[in-house]
Amino acid sequence: MKRSEEEYRALAKRAAEQLLKLPGVHSVGIGGRETDGQPTGEIVIKVFVTRKLPRGDVAAAALVPTEIEGVKTDVEECPPFEESVGVPGQPPYPDDAQTYSQGDRDRDRPVRGGTHLEGKGSPEYGTLGFLARVPGDPKKIMAVTNHHVLFQSGPARLGMIVGQPEPGDSCTKCCRGRIGTCVASHRDADVDAALVQLDAELEWLAEIKEIGFVKGRFDLTTTETASLSYQIRKRGRTLRLVGGTLRSINTSGTSSGRSYSNGIVIKPNPNASVTGKIYFSDSGDSGSALVNDDNQVVGVLFGKGAGTEEGWGKGFPIKDLIDKFKNADGITIEVATATQVGQVQTVPKAAAAGAAAEVELSPAVRRLQTDLDRTPRGRELIAIWLRHSAELNRLVNTERRVAAAWRRANGPDVFRRVIAAADDPGQPLPRDIGGRPADAVLDDFLQEVERYASPGLRRDLQRHRPLLAGLPGRTYDEIVRDLH
Repeated sequence: MKRSEEEYRALAKRAAEQLLKLPGVHSVGIGGRETDGQPTGEIVIKVFVTRKLPRGDVAAAALVPTEIEGVKTDVEECPPFEESVGVPGQPPYPDDAQTYSQGDRDRDRPVRGGTHLEGKGSPEYGTLGFLARVPGDPKKIMAVTNHHVLFQSGPARLGMIVGQPEPGDSCTKCCRGRIGTCVASHRDADVDAALVQLDAELEWLAEIKEIGFVKGRFDLTTTETASLSYQIRKRGRTLRLVGGTLRSINTSGTSSGRSYSNGIVIKPNPNASVTGKIYFSDSGDSGSALVNDDNQVVGVLFGKGAGTEEGWGKGFPIKDLIDKFKNADGITIEVATATQVGQVQTVPKAAAAGAAAEVELSPAVRRLQTDLDRTPRGRELIAIWLRHSAELNRLVNTERRVAAAWRRANGPDVFRRVIAAADDPGQPLPRDIGGRPADAVLDDFLQEVERYASPGLRRDLQRHRPLLAGLPGRTYDEIVRDLH
């Protein structure tokens, strides 16, 4: 008997109510059948268990029935699911299966999907999945991620400042990490999603890092599940670009204590270069867009396989996300698209209603940040300054030797000159400070800072010391040009 998509979805829910009571069963959905390791093309009720046992080893009362309401079942072993959020200061996964040590924390400008995201005051982090538009209102551009990336399991705090890669400003207010504010967020059985409205004048791309420009959305159906070979990719801040195969849709179960329904289950593709556990998702990848081979968004990732087995992925459909914000918040969004790589767009200057008040940058500061954001090395310098400016400020104000070196270097005046250089790009920075060569004065100051600095600050200063030493006597235009 041929069933509609709505009928399969209702059947999956009824089957889940029955089967999730059985020991070892953690998820139930609709997917393709597999016999002797080969797909049959038949659509069945997929029953995911922590460990698959021979039927003879299972008590009669705990057996999964061979069919439900005329539809066959197929039992598949996979780990239970948990949220794939990251926690600062902790490696994302064990060293024996490590591909990347701390994930991609790069500053990406223009803003795009597949990148590190944090909320101000949140103890966790995750991934900016993709960008979305509000039709008819060009000033409302939304970054999409998970609710639990920003708020864990707690209630939403609308107006929260969100940044990429971090949400703070430098203590000198010359650089900004924030990209916008949270305007809507939900975490329930349907979705785990948040919308971050981008700030005015922010540049963005309808792209996902390493995947390319986004062509739209696609709503998965049972047809895509039948072959067990439908490819889904995601680009997260931790595992970067990885792929897997669609195993089921309309899936109900639990993840980190939260019940969910209509989930998407993805099995990681084999990877000969990885020993041990194979991953589709890991800590920090929450919020990643699930994308098909046509660069269409099919869903959003929220969970990963728990335990020591393969790192499967769990998400929810793009349709459910769009419907949730439309019905619950009155916000209609559509996936932002492009027709080629590199189509930079800018949020109009007119501020949108409901956005948190934003401190305006001076023209010189805005130009400095914009020019640095044009190059990878410039973005790295901004990220380093955002990361360490509070520590540097503390050292200057609390460590006697650092403070003395700062005064000898006439630090406040030099800093003002560097910022103001964008207003007079052809004027060289001073070669001398207080009658001494500026590079020697700067070197003395950096030596004192390194004496008291944290390991991270000391490492970054040593790595970029040649650049800093070469600033005296250079014009703004020369410095920016050399960053390319």
